[in-house]
Amino acid sequence: MNRAELRTTALGSLVVAAILGGGAWLVGLDPLKCLLIVIAVALFGSFRLFTEFGDNAGWPEPNDRGRDRGARREVARLSWTLQGHASQVDARSGRRLRTLAAETLAEHGLDLTRDEDQERCRALLGERAYRTLEADRPHYDEFVGVLNRLEQLLAVPQDKGAQS
Repeated sequence: MNRAELRTTALGSLVVAAILGGGAWLVGLDPLKCLLIVIAVALFGSFRLFTEFGDNAGWPEPNDRGRDRGARREVARLSWTLQGHASQVDARSGRRLRTLAAETLAEHGLDLTRDEDQERCRALLGERAYRTLEADRPHYDEFVGVLNRLEQLLAVPQDKGAQS
């Protein structure tokens, strides 16, 4: 931060503190409370002077984003995106689950959206997991059940999964 930014930040925080303190005095607060408001606002405003607020703290960017595709790590990351209500996962997590299921089934030579593959997908996933994939906001327990089934499918060699 250069000198001009430091000066602008300091003056800006003092002006805002004075306006808020003056406003509090006009409303009828006693002078001691107004002074405390001025000090608190000035200190809060000056935090920008001592920190690089909003700037990059220098943490390195993870360079392993390409290793998630089809890996168990993707299943674990998917689990952390749950933000449901009333024991249901949110719709975004449901969509991610369907995407992961489609990718897993594609590794076994099946297409979740193709009508002629529906019976084989249902047999490979199981009836309950297949129904869960159709739900917009599945129940958390069913969601976890599908994740477990997908992990099992990822552990099965692809040629055996396509024969099932």
